[in-house]
Amino acid sequence: DNTEGNYKYEVKAKEDIVTKYGALKNCWKIESEATFPFGVSKLVFWFHEEYGFVKMQYLNYGGQTLVFELTQVTENE
Repeated sequence: DNTEGNYKYEVKAKEDIVTKYGALKNCWKIESEATFPFGVSKLVFWFHEEYGFVKMQYLNYGGQTLVFELTQVTENE
């Protein structure tokens, strides 16, 4: 069955972060919360103007965590 949820997104700050790729300046920090009948999930992600989404931390309603982080950038040839 499909379950409907309520979603909330909020831009929290513009900040410098460190990733496995290195230090990145002026990333937008965005926090999200999704509420479903079976629980709440949260997502925090950082967006860089040049590289896009460079880090995401997801906490699902079951308490499991998943983290994505920029590790390298390749040039288009």
